[in-house]
Amino acid sequence: MNKQLNVKVNGPVIGKDLEVFRVKHRLTVTQAVLAFGLASANHWYEIVKQQGDAIPREKVALLTRFYQKNPEQLQMAKVCPPSVQSFLNTFMDATRTQVAEALRTDTSALHRWINQGKPAHPVTARLMEALMILRTRLKEASTERFLEKWSVTVKRELKLRKVFTQPTPSLACV
Repeated sequence: MNKQLNVKVNGPVIGKDLEVFRVKHRLTVTQAVLAFGLASANHWYEIVKQQGDAIPREKVALLTRFYQKNPEQLQMAKVCPPSVQSFLNTFMDATRTQVAEALRTDTSALHRWINQGKPAHPVTARLMEALMILRTRLKEASTERFLEKWSVTVKRELKLRKVFTQPTPSLACV
């Protein structure tokens, strides 16, 4: 049986894609929830019912793209995030802004994780784990080059989802 997820390269990840993924990988809903770091089966069903529209969580879409290319990395155990410190050590020569962009989060979240010891959201933790695996697999010595490669995936997904990042307005304009 072909275990590849059939997500269109020229379209956003939609709810139907996730259900196809679940069935092809013979996952229960509970296992799929754990694989994507979702809070509950209800969250899974909310995402899956997005039949024609891009799924509402872009991090889940990015994880879907990762699992599409790396199905053997499918994690069904409860999310046990890498320590923030070990994640940052993997990307030690990157700026906090670059790391935040790779995770599709903001730098204040990094601040909370590092300085306040707050945990990352489970979906973000899965994405951290995926990036660490991908970095190891690609054997890319340069953090900058690795993040540039990942950025291509992120930008493609955002474009397919018709999400455009807007520059933050300066205070002078407010």
